Amino acid sequence: MKFNWGSGIAIFYTLFVVIMVFMVVRASQTDINMVQDNYYDQDLNYEQFRKSRQNGMQDGVLAINYRSEAKNVEIQFPQDEKNIRGSVQFYRPSDQGLDKSMDISLDEKNLMEVAVDKFPAGYWKVVVKWDISGKSYYREEQLVL
Repeated sequence: MKFNWGSGIAIFYTLFVVIMVFMVVRASQTDINMVQDNYYDQDLNYEQFRKSRQNGMQDGVLAINYRSEAKNVEIQFPQDEKNIRGSVQFYRPSDQGLDKSMDISLDEKNLMEVAVDKFPAGYWKVVVKWDISGKSYYREEQLVL
């Protein structure tokens, strides 16, 4: 059989269709995780979020430290404050199923320790949202375990 230009066109189009079908199947199987489910509501409250983030960036308000030898994250709140309410979220950008959220529970030194020995290694974001006497705070830090 002689290879002519008609056979070349047929092979090209067949190969193109096979590649396109493969790409459609792969794209439909990809899990799409949204960062936030209620981002419209968050957009409406952006000014309040901006103020709480600005409050959280003040020096001495919060310290987040990863202790690799103890496999824990220490979150130090101001020691002179007593009515601290809020939550801590460990956010994994690559997999929403690994996200962890917990309420703030402090010891007598206003220190919260979170054991991260069961967390998979990699990139995490630590998001702390808290209120002190009606004033809201927000702090986000990157962490590599």
